[in-house]
Amino acid sequence: MSKIYFQPWFGGAYESGGVFKQKILVLGDGHYCTKDEGCRGVLPEECPKHCPKFTIDVVSQYLNAYDGRGDQQTYLCFERAVMGKVLSDEEKKAFWNSIVFYNYVQTTCLNDPRQAPTTEHYRSSEDAFKELIETFQPDKIIVWGKRLYNALPDWGGYASEVKISNGDTTYVWHYNINGRDIPAMVVYHPCCPQGKSWEYWHEFYETFFY
Repeated sequence: MSKIYFQPWFGGAYESGGVFKQKILVLGDGHYCTKDEGCRGVLPEECPKHCPKFTIDVVSQYLNAYDGRGDQQTYLCFERAVMGKVLSDEEKKAFWNSIVFYNYVQTTCLNDPRQAPTTEHYRSSEDAFKELIETFQPDKIIVWGKRLYNALPDWGGYASEVKISNGDTTYVWHYNINGRDIPAMVVYHPCCPQGKSWEYWHEFYETFFY
């Protein structure tokens, strides 16, 4: 994958569909770090060249050394929303073993979680995203946050919606890649207050997946 710098987390059961019986790609926005925090002492814009396993290491740390800090709560809220329950350690590992997780912005790390990627950050990561889809051929995509969803390339796709029983809706963008329809549903980012309501979001996932 020549255009992808931050290698995605790739679960060993992804190809067979794992617990979902289908291939699920999850898109985060980007990585955050500062020179003082480590990352081999390099500047954020140099991270892609020096930290190719950043994404993999973050998920591995969550699974193997959970300490309850804020960024790890993001992964906790997400898995509970998808599965609709608190997961055991065995179920947690099966969940993450079933997906590909990828941070969209590939050209740099950002200095602070409150710093939004620029239009150029998103645009310069489009080729890597295309390579990701062609390599992993997901059946469905989950997009963390409206900011990222609105920045994704449209590539001639079309929009639809997912509606749950109370009438609430969220948006889906359909890509056509090599003759395959690949829907991408946007959810509130799991780190934000609305995104942490995993009981609410579970119905969206259930509707979208099945």
